[in-house]
Amino acid sequence: MLESERAVYDAHIGVWLQEHANRFVLIKGDLVVGFFNTYQEALIEGGRRFGLTSYLIRPVVAHQQEIHAPALTLGLINATTQSTVHQAGTST
Repeated sequence: MLESERAVYDAHIGVWLQEHANRFVLIKGDLVVGFFNTYQEALIEGGRRFGLTSYLIRPVVAHQQEIHAPALTLGLINATTQSTVHQAGTST
């Protein structure tokens, strides 16, 4: 997921570090939407333009902090935005 967005980020990070260091980039597919001063500004614009579809927001920094969520990777939890409610005697 987000492979093309990550590829765009990796291909341009060298130039972006010179021009947009410590800002946040918003990428959707191959489109670089823009650079923002805060994560929240990028998130608002991503939500406004793309709704609940996936897009990438990353800080423009030399070294990315890696985040590992083993429970998510192993399928012990899931990060879907939809939920199903079951009531006695009904199914959805």
